[in-house]
Amino acid sequence: MSADRWGVCPRCNKIATEKKKALLEKAEKGYGKISSDDYTKLMNEATGMAFTRESTLREDYEIHTNPNGKFSIGYFCRCDKCGFEHDFKHTVQLI
Repeated sequence: MSADRWGVCPRCNKIATEKKKALLEKAEKGYGKISSDDYTKLMNEATGMAFTRESTLREDYEIHTNPNGKFSIGYFCRCDKCGFEHDFKHTVQLI
């Protein structure tokens, strides 16, 4: 059996979370010191990106057992946006 699916990239998610945190901190530090329009703009930018995550991570996986009793599992993922990738393979003889 093999399959593929699209998911949220963990690296892109981390980058977006850190960017959101930085924007919120900037707004918090500027509260009362910057214009209300600038404060509102910062808050809207930070909350507007509130977890609007794109499915940029393609995941491919395969699981099978051959007639000789060898069990294999494979997983590979790659992000189209940031280039993150991971590859995992494991095989074991069952009998």
